[in-house]
Amino acid sequence: MLTTLQQAISALAALITIVNAQAAVLPENNAFLGGRFIITEEFEAKVTAYSSSVDETDSTPFIAADGSAVGEGMIACPRRFKFGTLFYINELIYKCNDRMALRFDDRLDLWASSKEKAVKWGIKSLNVRVIEPLY
Repeated sequence: MLTTLQQAISALAALITIVNAQAAVLPENNAFLGGRFIITEEFEAKVTAYSSSVDETDSTPFIAADGSAVGEGMIACPRRFKFGTLFYINELIYKCNDRMALRFDDRLDLWASSKEKAVKWGIKSLNVRVIEPLY
């Protein structure tokens, strides 16, 4: 019995070591996430910004594709990512709640509170990390 318990403890210690080696501590700009994450993917992407103006969205400019209200920290993402996916971009964390138009399905689009802010953001090529919180 003791040997089995020791083996279980050793296996758990090894697993904790692996998780800690893959974990990243990122700024805690979203308190509910706690600041510790696993980076599951990293890539360069074009990142643009959009606002809730009718000429940039569909007929429901204040409702995201997942049904939630638009707001700070929201990002429109390519269809290969599930709603709720978290992205670490420019030292901030964004949540995928919206979708890109099919012709732009290779980029990410940050929600901005005004058209002026979206235009000022422009098009940037940035490092993007897909992250998952450690619980």
